[in-house]
Amino acid sequence: MKANFNYAIDNTTGEVITIDEMCKRLKAISDWHKAYVREKRERLSCAFTTYDDTIKRFKDTDCGRFGKALEINVKHLLNGNRGNSNRVAAKGKTDVKHKGVKYEIKSNCGEINDNILSNDFIIYSYDNETDWNNPAACHVIPAKEFVEIVESLGLMRRKVSTNGQLKKSIQSYRNSKRKALAWMTAIDSYPTLGELFG
Repeated sequence: MKANFNYAIDNTTGEVITIDEMCKRLKAISDWHKAYVREKRERLSCAFTTYDDTIKRFKDTDCGRFGKALEINVKHLLNGNRGNSNRVAAKGKTDVKHKGVKYEIKSNCGEINDNILSNDFIIYSYDNETDWNNPAACHVIPAKEFVEIVESLGLMRRKVSTNGQLKKSIQSYRNSKRKALAWMTAIDSYPTLGELFG
């Protein structure tokens, strides 16, 4: 008995098709996938032009858009267009590395992860809604000192999430003039990115 290699079975439909038809279908799927990947890559990693353009990547309904834009702009200030400078780091990962030093980017009353001390420095902005397009205004603070300042001023907020995990974040300091003044005075004693990396 001779084998016939002129036909194949389409696994999705179960129909018997010719080899030529199978090749056409696979090419169409491959072309579609290449176009999809290309479009996604262009959307997520569009070429950096100005600090003001980064906010346009995020929807107006995204409440974290200013923090994400700040992170991308800080990465560009430190590393230019290299590596993953056009993307926001995954949660729990180091935001940016520059010359072997790890930086975590925080703003406003952001969450403080358990791995924050695995970073060397925190790059902090009081108000990412005004500083997102001016990363040179952010302060650079050693990670351990940052956590000590938050705890010493009573700004460490601990809350159990709905899934039972303990979450820590910087408590809002805007509703207390005394806390806000103490927080901003402590942060202002550290150099800014502009002073360090000009």
